[in-house]
Amino acid sequence: MASQESRVSFESKTNYDRNSFLDNGKATAQFRNSAVPKEFFWPYIYISSPLANLQTNINTYPVKPITYKRVLEYINNEWLFESLSKRLNKLFGIARENEFTIKDPFNVSTVYSRSFSYLGWAGMIAMGLFVLFIPMAYYKLIAHHPYYIVSISILCTTYLFLSYDNTIRLMALGFQLVYPFILLPVENKLGKIISRQ
Repeated sequence: MASQESRVSFESKTNYDRNSFLDNGKATAQFRNSAVPKEFFWPYIYISSPLANLQTNINTYPVKPITYKRVLEYINNEWLFESLSKRLNKLFGIARENEFTIKDPFNVSTVYSRSFSYLGWAGMIAMGLFVLFIPMAYYKLIAHHPYYIVSISILCTTYLFLSYDNTIRLMALGFQLVYPFILLPVENKLGKIISRQ
């Protein structure tokens, strides 16, 4: 717990204080004086901060009018893998949309936050449909695949972290969904080479 507290102190640029996570999380006096161990506050704020950031974004972000250009930017930055979207952003001189968050070390916000920044509630609904579509389509593609179990495990891991960020677009997680389709032909080719020897 001390390492998490020191991280909060470091990120909020304050001296180390054992109660810093209570201060940053705005713990009430009632909680501070209660019999509940203070260590339970850290998982509470860590788990709830993505939703708090989404709510902050909804409450404070002035959503721009929806235009054809903004829809294309939204698709590029929220639905495509980041390696591709970064190159397209650089090519067209576009920056990924910002999002409003609560005070610093709690800077993650759900898969829906930037969608709201782009298109408001329409962006969140579109992201919800996108998040529902991916597993259905992916399951049809891998239903009889030799790497079925591994593929489903990667999909579940990717979706678990959607509560913190858009992990579908991240190369470290989302792109792993493509690996089973790349590895099978490689495995077959290696198998043929080995069998010839």
